[in-house]
Amino acid sequence: ELYHSAGRASSANFHAFSSYSGWPKPTLKLRNSYFSTSGSVQIQYYNPGPNGYPVFDSNYNLWVPGSANSEKVDNATAATYASPPSWKGANDKFGTTYTQAFISIATDNYRLADNTGPANNVGTYLTAPAGVNVDRNGVARSNPPDIGPFGSGTSSGSLSAPTNLRVL
Repeated sequence: ELYHSAGRASSANFHAFSSYSGWPKPTLKLRNSYFSTSGSVQIQYYNPGPNGYPVFDSNYNLWVPGSANSEKVDNATAATYASPPSWKGANDKFGTTYTQAFISIATDNYRLADNTGPANNVGTYLTAPAGVNVDRNGVARSNPPDIGPFGSGTSSGSLSAPTNLRVL
């Protein structure tokens, strides 16, 4: 599960592998996130295997191509930003018109640059898991919330490590 995130990939935001024989297909639940790519695909699928590709449960996300809506979303289907994949959620937005201005992508500062962009107040208010309704600065999210790890507006200071992320 991935909530309130921002991904800007030069190759792919997701590397999706299939499961082994007898294992259930993995499902990736994505909410209130912004995904953009600078020239490749959003999803790089590998080896569909016996159970096929993983399932994407996507809703309230912005999916932005590198430069054109005719770009492919993934490497395994004919889906484009103009003709999105079958897993597109009812509230997902695909295409270049959903490009959001952030403070500085170059320095990984994904705070929203203004309060009028396509990521502002278009998410869904989540009640679980605990802590999902505060941004990375500890500021309570509005209802509906902004998409991404931060609310709108500028902020001085550097990014701190997220407190709700564990790498095992």
